Amino acid sequence: MNKILVVGVLGVAASLLQGCGMFSDRSTEYREAAVMPTIAVPDGIKSGPLEPIYAVPEVKANELDDLMEGNSLVVPRPAPMSQDSEFARVKIQKVGDRRWILAEVPTSQVWPLVQSFLARNGILVDKARPVTGEIDTAWLGFKVDAATQSRYHIRIEKGVREQSTEVHVLHQQSAKGQTVSTWPARSSDAVREAWLLDELSVSIAEGISNRAASLLGQSVGGDDKIVLRREGDEPVLDIHLDRERAQATLANALSKEGLLLWADVSEYGVSYFGYDNPLDEPGLWKKMTFRGNDDLPVNAPVELRDLLVNMSSKATPLFGDVVGFAEKKSMSKAPMGYLLRSQFSQNKMTVRVRNSRGEVLPYREAKQLMIVIRRNLI
Repeated sequence: MNKILVVGVLGVAASLLQGCGMFSDRSTEYREAAVMPTIAVPDGIKSGPLEPIYAVPEVKANELDDLMEGNSLVVPRPAPMSQDSEFARVKIQKVGDRRWILAEVPTSQVWPLVQSFLARNGILVDKARPVTGEIDTAWLGFKVDAATQSRYHIRIEKGVREQSTEVHVLHQQSAKGQTVSTWPARSSDAVREAWLLDELSVSIAEGISNRAASLLGQSVGGDDKIVLRREGDEPVLDIHLDRERAQATLANALSKEGLLLWADVSEYGVSYFGYDNPLDEPGLWKKMTFRGNDDLPVNAPVELRDLLVNMSSKATPLFGDVVGFAEKKSMSKAPMGYLLRSQFSQNKMTVRVRNSRGEVLPYREAKQLMIVIRRNLI
C-alpha cells in the first residue's frame, strides 16, 4: 500500500510541476527556428560533398528494357518467401549415389563453420584454398581400423538457390604410412564419407544461428550455378550442373509453386507443364467454395505427341531436332500450358520456355515463368 501511495504522490507532483511551467511545452518551437549560417571551413582545408555510404549500381540497358511497358516503368512484385518445409536451413541432398550438404546461408557463413568443426575435432588441415573453396585434411586414423589411414577433401561452393551453400566431401583411404598424392574420383569408403557429412551438417546447423561470417569466405564458392539472362526477345536460364543433377532439379522445379508437370520426354529435353499463379486474386466462385488456385487439370489437356506434330513454323529452330516434330496448321490456337526445352552442352543446361505451339512468349510472361522455375531449383 505504501508503494501505491508513493506512486500516486509522484504522479500528482508531476502534474503540478507541469502545470506550474517547470516542464515547458516545446512542441511548437520549430516554428521559430531560423536559418543558421553555413559552417566555415578553416583555411588550408578543402571541403567536398558528402559521398553516399552505398554505391547505387548502374542499370544496364537490357535490364531497363525488362522493366518498361511502353513508356511506363513497371516495378516488379517482390518474390514471395518460400513456405515449403523442404527448404530447411541445413539438410543433406542426394542425387543417385552422390550426397552433399545444402545450407540456406551464404558461403561467408559456412566457410568459418567448417574450419571451426575441423579444429574442434582435432582434424588437421593440410591445405586450404579459399578462392576455390577447397580444404584438404591431413591423414588421420580410425581406432576401429589401425591398418589404414584416411583423409578428406572438402569443397564449399555456391548453391543452386540464391544465398545458399553446398558442401561436398570426398574420402580417401590407403594403407597406413603409404604415400598418396592424387585424389580419387569417388570416395574410397561411402560409410566414412557419410560420417563426416552427417557430423559436419549437424555442426553447421548449430552454428549458423549466430550469423557469424568471414570476410575471406565471401569470395568462396566460385561462379553462380544458375544464371538468368536475356537472349534476343526471350529470357534464357543457364544451369551449370552435370546432366543427371540438372535434369533432377529441373523436374523438381516444375512441380511446385503453381507449376504442374504434365508430360516430358527427358531424352530430348521437352516438358509440357501448366502454371496457376498462386498470387493471383481468386474469383468469386473460388472464394465461396474455398477452392483456391486449382484451375489446372491433373492430366494434360493435350497429349504431348499431338503438340509435337502440330508445331508452329516459328518453333523449328528450337524443336526441329525432336523426334515427332512436324509443322502443321491443324492447331491454329495454342492449347493450355507451356513447353519447356532444355539443351545440354559442355556441363551447362540451357532452358527456354515457349507456348504450347513452340512460339516465343511475351517477354514479361516468359520471365515470370523463369523466375518461378529458378526459385524452385535445388
